[in-house]
Formats: sequence, structure tokens, C-alpha cells
Amino acid sequence: MIEQILMEMDAGPIKLWDIQRLGGGLSNQNYLLCHQKSHEKFVLKMPPQSTDTVIRMQEIEVYQQCARLGLSPELVAWSQEKAMLSRYVEADVLTPQMLNELPGVFEQCIGLIQTFHRAVKVDFSMSFDKIMYLFPDFDAEYMFGRIADYHIMIQVVTEIAALIISLESDQKACHNDLILNNILVDRHQKCWLIDFEWSGLNNVFYDLSKLCIFSAIDENKIIKAYFGMVDEDKTAKMYLFKMINHYLVAQWCSTQLQESQLDVHKELYNIGKRQLNLFLKAYRHPKFKDAWGRLV
Repeated sequence: MIEQILMEMDAGPIKLWDIQRLGGGLSNQNYLLCHQKSHEKFVLKMPPQSTDTVIRMQEIEVYQQCARLGLSPELVAWSQEKAMLSRYVEADVLTPQMLNELPGVFEQCIGLIQTFHRAVKVDFSMSFDKIMYLFPDFDAEYMFGRIADYHIMIQVVTEIAALIISLESDQKACHNDLILNNILVDRHQKCWLIDFEWSGLNNVFYDLSKLCIFSAIDENKIIKAYFGMVDEDKTAKMYLFKMINHYLVAQWCSTQLQESQLDVHKELYNIGKRQLNLFLKAYRHPKFKDAWGRLV
């Protein structure tokens, strides 16, 4: 399979490459390729066979813009639905510890997101409400076991979605999958974005809330760094978008549990279960009523 892809991308025969499987992917298969003659290194990303929820040419369009802007490594070649070949950057996946302890990394990360929102130009939408209905058969109780207040949860998700859709928002190009695995930090502490398969027009709070969930950074710190100020409306939006993202991450995990051929089922189950519990915890907290009342 890899040999065929390399030939399709004019990358030469497989015998010219040293190939090493990279870990960390929950849905894609990733490989580090080192050319035996030039010693140049590349990453080969092979997405799942099913592409019903992702338009690869839109992903490639965003990737090319980000590479030109210096936000991501160079995209060297691609083979339609099968694979993408990008230049390898010597970097580590971002961690909460890096964000909290390495000087300038948090500011770099926020600046990276701001530049993406401001400078990337797309005309296709991937708003959270569209993402919500990509997996209409999601049954949280079936996938993760009995959940207290399950039916209330479904009702609340629907009501939050309707409220957010009704809000006026200046949509920007958003990454839409700002988990820490998709942000790299190199030895110069420069941050890089990768994996743009969900990118498209959306509310910027979708990106900010997802970063907040996975980074464990205080939400007001993120709001202040991004907008330059914190107010009650922004705090309320962040709270409700975090709730939506808790639900959507669990929804995505359930789909991958059924479809993924990678050995990550335990990790996916734990992530999905945790996100559903965080949704219910946020719903029961007094902050939910405050946020809801602020925006209704």
C-alpha cells in the first residue's frame, strides 16, 4: 500500500526510503520516511478508508495555506483520498505542562490560533452544528454504559445547539480539532498546526473551547490572551461551547470505537466516557444557568 502511494505521488520506489511507524494517531496511520540518499525526512499520513465525513481537497487547501503562512510544515505531495506527504519537523506534541511551564509557549499557541483565524481564507463551512449531525446514530448509553440523566443530556445538547446557532457570530476559518496532538512545539519553541481535515468556517469559540478542554488552561486566561479582555458574554459562550465540545468528542470517540482498525479502543473509550461525565458535571453546575441566562 505504501509503495503504491509513493509511486502515485512521484516519491520514488519504496527501496529509497527508511520507513518507521509513528504512534499517537487515533484515526490516521502515520509514518516517518527518511530518504536514504538525501536524508530528508517526511511524514506520510494515511487517513481511514472511509471519507464520508471529510472532503480531502478542502483539507489540502487549508494545509497549503497554512504552510505558506508558516503555520504548518510544508505539504509536499498528496494522493487524493489515500495519503498526504509533508516535510518532517523535529518537534514534540504540545502538552499541558509545556503550556504552563515553557516561557512563551502559551503566547505562541494563542498567536498561532489567531493567525489561523485571521489569515486562512475558506468558503466552506464546518460549523459545530454541521459536525453534530455527522453521526446521527450516536447512542452514548449503548457505547459507554448507563448514564444518569441521559435523556436530559440529549435535550440539553439540542437546546444549547439551537441557542448557539441563533447567536450572531462573525465566522472565521477554524481548525475545529484543536486537541493537543494537533499542535507541535519544536526545539526553538515555535508552535506548528497539523491535521486540517475538519477545518472550515465556524465560530472561533469552537476552537478556543476545545483548546481549553484538552489543555486544562483556565478559560479566562485563554479568553484574555485571545481577545485582550474578559467579559461575561465571552465567558458564557466559552462555557456553552465547552459543553458542546464535551458531547461532540464523546460522539466522535463512539464512531471511532466502531470503525477504527487501530489499537486505540481503550483510549477512545476512556476519552469518550470522561467527556460525557464532564458534560453532565457542567450541566449540573450553577455556571450553566448563569451562562444560559446571559445569552438567551
